[in-house]
Amino acid sequence: MKRKLAYVRREHGLSQDELAEFVDISPTELSKIEYGESDGTEPIWTKLSTVLHTDTSTLKEFQQ
Repeated sequence: MKRKLAYVRREHGLSQDELAEFVDISPTELSKIEYGESDGTEPIWTKLSTVLHTDTSTLKEFQQ
């Protein structure tokens, strides 16, 4: 399962590489966060939320 983060990222027309660069993490780390293999830190979630204009709780949710 993926987090809604991946869906929202694609809705904004961003690749993993682009979003990772915006929030200053590696594309590999972003992929792990999207797939729930890493929880990510609160500062990362805050940056993701800011870039994607979406609250962190929505981004953290899993979808099927």
